[in-house]
Parts: sequence; C-alpha cells; structure tokens
Amino acid sequence: MRDRHHKVNFYEFLTPYKLNRPILEPTGKEKDFDKDMVDCPFVFFHNNKFYMAYIGFDGDGYRSGLCSSSDLINWKREGMILDWGEKGGFDCYGAAALSILHETDLEKLPVPKKWKGKYWATYTGYPEKGYENGPGAIGLVYSDDLFHWKRVDFNPIIKPDEGEEWERGGIYRTYFFQYKEQFYIFYNAKPKKENDWIEEIGFAISKDLKNWIRNSTNPIIKRDKEKSWDLIFGDPYIKWYKNKWVMFYCAVDKKNAREAVAFSSDLKNWQKCCEPLLDIGKEGEIDSLHAHKPCVIMYNKVLYHFYCAVRKEDQYRTITLATSRPLKF
Repeated sequence: MRDRHHKVNFYEFLTPYKLNRPILEPTGKEKDFDKDMVDCPFVFFHNNKFYMAYIGFDGDGYRSGLCSSSDLINWKREGMILDWGEKGGFDCYGAAALSILHETDLEKLPVPKKWKGKYWATYTGYPEKGYENGPGAIGLVYSDDLFHWKRVDFNPIIKPDEGEEWERGGIYRTYFFQYKEQFYIFYNAKPKKENDWIEEIGFAISKDLKNWIRNSTNPIIKRDKEKSWDLIFGDPYIKWYKNKWVMFYCAVDKKNAREAVAFSSDLKNWQKCCEPLLDIGKEGEIDSLHAHKPCVIMYNKVLYHFYCAVRKEDQYRTITLATSRPLKF
C-alpha cells in the first residue's frame, strides 16, 4: 500500500559514493557498434539477473546493446539488440536508448512488464549520420524475450514536427511506463531555434500505444533563465516512491551536465530542487565534465545511480555508478 504520510525529500535520493571507474566502456575495436562511446544506461531485472540496455556509438550513428550482471558492479556484454532502421527512414542512423515497459515503484525490482503478451520499449531514431544528427523521433518496438526486438509498422509514434515549437527541432531520450491503464512517454526535446540551444521536458499519453496525445501544458520541466546550473533539461527517468513521483533528470549549464531531481503528485506539475543531486567530479576524474543521464534503482535498500560520465580532458564517455551507501567494490 502506498504510504500517504511519508514526506519525500531531496536528501533521500543522494548518491554521494561514486565508484570512480567505468562499469562499461567503449570497446575501441573497429566494426563494433559501441567502439567510440557508450551512453544512456537502462537497468532492469529479469530471470534472477540484472540487465542493462545502453546505446553505443561507432562514429556513424547509434545502436542499442545489452549487458548483464549478478552484482550491479561487474557487467558482461550480451551484444547488440536493436540495429539501425531501413535506409531513408527516420531511424536509419540511430536506434538509441531503449526504455522498456517495467515496474516503476522504486522500492521494487525493475522487472519488465508485458502488455498483450509482449514486452514493449520506446527508442529515439535519428535520420542522419553522426552524433544526434537530424531531428530525432520516437519509435516503438516489441519482443518475446527482451533480446530480440521488432519494430511496429506504424513508426514513428511521435514526430517532432507534429508538436509545439518547443519540440520541433528534435526529440531525444524517452522514458516509457504505464499508470492507471494509460501509457506515458516522457521525453526531452528542442525547438528549431539555431541561436540558443534549449532542451525541455514534456510527455504524451496513449491507451493503445499507437495514438498519442501530447500533454497540453508541455513542457513540464521548463528553462529558468535566472538559474546558472540548470538551463537545459534532459533524460527524464521517473519512479514512484512512497507518496510521490520522483523524476531524475540531467541539468546543463551549457558547459557541464549534472544530475537533478523533481517531485510531483500528478505527473503534470513538478517541483524542481534548487541544487544538483549528483555533481561533476574533480579534475582528472571520469566525470569531470559531465555526470548525467540517470537510471536509479533500489536494491537491498541501497540506491544504485547509474549515469554517463564524461571526462573533461578528452571527452571520454563511459557508464559508471554512484550509490547511497558505501559498498565494498
């Protein structure tokens, strides 16, 4: 039963104990889909094992991969699980960042959920070669086993040019879940303006996964020009905890990206916290430039905060971990 009397606060979600080393790195090997970068962790629990969906970049575009772990620290690559789409399509150079329909209660294991006998996931497709090149759109895939995914025949399900000005320049990472017989996709996007890069967060809802209605008050996490550390917002990751919705997301000041958190009781109105949840590291550390793109799960009453770390010196991009309590690594 949900605890209506528990007051959720910022400090419950701090994860100050950084591993300070990668848990997943780019391979550096030619012809590997993840040779140059790994990014956007999404951790779930299936058949008594943890899995992490992630994106790999090879210099040309994005693909989605999978790795597995028994302890959340040591990870084994399982291979690529979603390749580029057809030539000329909305995702012909990007099939990025699977968000799998799963349990959203933070106090429970993030087990994938089926709908109509299938597993489902959203992803972002890019139509041009390069790093996030072209206006991203949202695609939908389904699977029988979580390892082999097929595209629906009505992709893309959400197009940037069909939305309002704040998102017409392209959509980025998605977060996909079900609540009260409705499906939600939260996502960050940018307008077409060339002179000022702005990303904000909004959402859309559906009852059948095919027809999506954008929230009328989008964006729900908006730019605040008076603040210095959170001018750009992205990568929403949402959980239910006690009596509130908790959104972990990244906030950018145009130089560094840090993790942030916001709270809501209705998914529409969000209260942002006034300081970073997870800050960048010191000079020379793996997250000295960016500590961003969150995935947070609770296991044995410990928060495991997976994120993408980028080093300032050479912009080396990896996936790493911070926890709410010190662990023996």
